[in-house]
Amino acid sequence: MADAPAASPRSRARPLVAVAIGAAALAVIWTIASIDPGRRAETGRIVPGRPVAVDRPAPAFSRPLLRGTGTVSLASFRGSVVVVNFWRSWCRACRTEASSLDSLSRSYRDRGVRFVGVDYVDRTEPALSAERSFGFPYPSVVDASGSLGDAFGIVGLPMTYIIGPDQRISYIVAGRLDPRSFRTALDSVLARTGDAST
Repeated sequence: MADAPAASPRSRARPLVAVAIGAAALAVIWTIASIDPGRRAETGRIVPGRPVAVDRPAPAFSRPLLRGTGTVSLASFRGSVVVVNFWRSWCRACRTEASSLDSLSRSYRDRGVRFVGVDYVDRTEPALSAERSFGFPYPSVVDASGSLGDAFGIVGLPMTYIIGPDQRISYIVAGRLDPRSFRTALDSVLARTGDAST
């Protein structure tokens, strides 16, 4: 009786490929299922540049300053409205929105709004150069590993968050912000916190 022909390397590899594809599919399904339903809804409603109303806790953080020494923590701003903006030195949209952030931070300073930049997964020298060119009148902190961006759930750059005095995120802006709608969102948060000048 003749021996059965030996399986070719290609045919032996097929079951392994099928197993790998199946494992990858299960990983994708598990990831989608494990995302907080509120976060999925937020992402589904995002319109680039426009504030999207949400209500969830802001991740606590304490990060080193990009320029100088020391750290900035979100907890130190408790009781104030805070704008957190994620940016990177080579992000074109970050550069084009810088003048709007500069203007917004200056015009809302007397109303107690605090701005913080987050330099996301960047190199130090380009980041310092970019910060100088942006002319931000507020501090930026370093997120070298991207873990803070992950905690906030950023989906691209730039990304901006309006955080209420209770340290909960009230609005998210994905992409280059639209100053007019951003002012409307910021004014609404200030109005809810008793700011009389809106």
